Amino acid sequence: AISAARWSLKERHRKEFQPVGKWLYHNNDGTECAWVVRFENPKGGRESKRFQPIRKDGAGWRVGDPPGKWPLYCLPQIIKTDKGATIFVVEGEKACEAARSIGLETTTSAHGAKAANKTDWTPLAGHDVVILPDRDASGVSYADEVAAILKGLNP
Repeated sequence: AISAARWSLKERHRKEFQPVGKWLYHNNDGTECAWVVRFENPKGGRESKRFQPIRKDGAGWRVGDPPGKWPLYCLPQIIKTDKGATIFVVEGEKACEAARSIGLETTTSAHGAKAANKTDWTPLAGHDVVILPDRDASGVSYADEVAAILKGLNP
């Protein structure tokens, strides 16, 4: 699915950035709606990583965000989880996959610590949620923003 958008991605990123991860997002009905691709510069430097969203567009894929709010990452698993079960919220897909690898039911939002409000958090209503932020200022800010959003859910 990503191959259709690959040429656009090559044009948008300098040659020194290499794709190192890709994460698929699903709609409430389980259909694919977007990917997030992570690029890293192995030389490091001032800008060592970049992210590129790719959205479903009719029968194909296009660079950019899906319309409206993003779904939670791992949404199909969240929907299948019994209400009242504990869901862990982490910062980023990479951290989410690491937590899932040790058996935690985990989710995250797209676009990192400064974009929690771009995600639909309503599937977490009725769950116990534990927020595990990165240990930096943006992680604390993200945790505070997610907590405020979750407090507004019913129940």
